[in-house]
Amino acid sequence: MQAIRRLLQSAFGLLSLIYITATYSTFAHLQYFLASLKFGLASDVFQDATGLRRLTIVLVLALGMLIRCAPFPLLALYSTAWWTLRKGKPSARAWALAASIITALQGIPFLLLTIRYWSQIHGILGSGLMVLIGASLLVGIPGIIVFAPRNAALHQAVKQPERVKGDGTSRNMDRFAILLQVAVILVGGQLGWHWTSSRYDHRIPRTSGWLLLLAEIAAIVILHELGHIVAGLFSGMKLCGVLLGPLHFYQLNGKWKLRFELHFLRGAAGGVGMIPRTPYRDRKGRIWFIAGGPIASLLSGIVFLCLATTIPVGQSPALWDFYAWTGILSLSAFVLNVIPVRSLAFYSDGAKIFQVLTRSVLDDYNWVLTFSNSLAVTPNRPRNYDLEALRRVLDSPVGQPQRAVFCLMESECLLDRGLFTQSAESVARAQAAYEQKPEKLTAGTISSFVYGHGILRDDAATARIWAERLTDEFGFDPEDGWLCSAAIACAEGSRDEAENLLNRFDGFQNAKRTCGLRDFNLYLSHVIREKLAGGFYSPGSVLPSVAAPAELQAQPAY
Repeated sequence: MQAIRRLLQSAFGLLSLIYITATYSTFAHLQYFLASLKFGLASDVFQDATGLRRLTIVLVLALGMLIRCAPFPLLALYSTAWWTLRKGKPSARAWALAASIITALQGIPFLLLTIRYWSQIHGILGSGLMVLIGASLLVGIPGIIVFAPRNAALHQAVKQPERVKGDGTSRNMDRFAILLQVAVILVGGQLGWHWTSSRYDHRIPRTSGWLLLLAEIAAIVILHELGHIVAGLFSGMKLCGVLLGPLHFYQLNGKWKLRFELHFLRGAAGGVGMIPRTPYRDRKGRIWFIAGGPIASLLSGIVFLCLATTIPVGQSPALWDFYAWTGILSLSAFVLNVIPVRSLAFYSDGAKIFQVLTRSVLDDYNWVLTFSNSLAVTPNRPRNYDLEALRRVLDSPVGQPQRAVFCLMESECLLDRGLFTQSAESVARAQAAYEQKPEKLTAGTISSFVYGHGILRDDAATARIWAERLTDEFGFDPEDGWLCSAAIACAEGSRDEAENLLNRFDGFQNAKRTCGLRDFNLYLSHVIREKLAGGFYSPGSVLPSVAAPAELQAQPAY
């Protein structure tokens, strides 16, 4: 439910930005509408009308005035709902409920008109109406359901993570970025309106204009992320995921898959997941990877504006609109991206570059997580972790929310290097950190708890608890399941059972899946076999006889 509240809060913020543009255009047309209203009341049609007909004309003109002025109260409503939800104000429920009801009511008349005249609606008009109806009802109806309970939005503020010293951002810079975004919308709208008026006698139909705007935003996001991808590939990185609005393309077991997500409603319109192919930390390559997006936005903005100037005046209005506005918005995206700011947990590209240049602990944090993701698709091993960077993260406030996860990373690194005593100590710290502050864990993290307690600490009871949780939350995976069971059997002293489970584990190995994570699992099975052959040892002791098989020793520790 909390996730839905956050999505609705983001939707109200997006509607506020839309109505900022709407109120600006309303100023431009209000004077013309008032003149038309005065002319209508003074016309012979109105003067000659009597009774009900005159009342109907007045109501129609009043409705037109209300529609023209609607963006002003709607802007106040949506912005207040967004602000009170963001700050967790006691009045947030009332404002959010009102905004949800108004949003749903906006979609109902269009839905009734569409049903009544369905046979006469076709083409772009029909598509535009369906988008408008769907957006209104998808925001309005869930909002009514979520905020109807009396305690729905009380104290549900989205907690801002603490600002890290040296992250390159500040509260004043964040506020400046918000003002700059509003200024870009207003100034860009003014320039675009005058430029269009100087070339065409009429504007593009409103429905077509909205669809063009969506196409322009999609083009900006795709080109920006493509810049990141190209720069990352030239820097020797590997592409493993792309987020484009609600579409999330990701790689799993060597195959690309598609998943529908709603991250874009929380401010992430796009994103790229790229991982290092080697354990070497290339700071220059990372700077190029981060800067690739803003550079692509700058170049595409210039190119599209140049293309717009090549279209003769009065011809191809839709194509000119696409070129011109894509160019203007791309240049705006470049300016906003190079400013070092933070929005919730997202840092701009400018802030990330600053963090790399200043060797901030946030850059260590990003590097450790990125390298961790590379284990499943590259030959990188846990022993190749940058242990100094990992410990800097553990010692800083940045790593505290995920302290258990980072402690397990440290444990795997030490275990892969044969430092069993230190690895067992890291597992104990991870367990203590989780008990102090539970967090959402992945299947791989839970498996690490099982291995750590079963192999290193001889704590079969705790290892079994984690193994049962792994099965309950993620189901039984043969590769991890047999290895976890073997670790537990080893801790319990069941040698025959452990050998049988390890044989089953060997039978499920995929020879084609060559990656560091598979090699590490093979190393763990080798550790268990050596432990079974050499007798059980006290928790945390060192096994000098245990070493990685020869075929797994190709990679040195970094």
